[in-house]
Amino acid sequence: MPNSNFFELLGLPVTFVVDMKLLSSNYRLLQAKFHPDKFAHASDAEQRSALQSSSLINQAYDTLRHPANRAAYLLEMAEDRLRTDHTMRPDPAFLMQQIEWRESLAEVDELDNPEAALEHLLTEFKSALKPVEVEFSEAYATANYELAHHAVDKMQFIYKLLAEAEAVEARLLDE
Repeated sequence: MPNSNFFELLGLPVTFVVDMKLLSSNYRLLQAKFHPDKFAHASDAEQRSALQSSSLINQAYDTLRHPANRAAYLLEMAEDRLRTDHTMRPDPAFLMQQIEWRESLAEVDELDNPEAALEHLLTEFKSALKPVEVEFSEAYATANYELAHHAVDKMQFIYKLLAEAEAVEARLLDE
């Protein structure tokens, strides 16, 4: 398997907007070709190679199917590595929004109808993703990597908050 980026590996154009059906289809084709089970009777070297190829295919698929991971990978490919310092000026409006969302999520259990309140929050979180994805896409397309980094940070926060809300939802359903 040639050493290529995840987009090339999965036969996709290098862009933030990905055809999810094509991604899934190409992933299945590659896994069928390189799955380690197909090499059970091959030499040790061929088995290792198949395992490495399968692992790389899985990593590529997992990265490209999730918008925040795909955005971070695009920035990495642009050789503008994700920053390790936190010198970029934060977005005060988004910081306030984060605080409000966290407070709302923390107070769900205290409400008369926590399920309805949680459903409203989940809808709000999901609808907040689309403009952030557009923000990333536009910033990346114009090589505005600082703004693109901000958008990735926002996406990652919202996805984390969604996961926390879904955990609260699961807990409420179990009660």
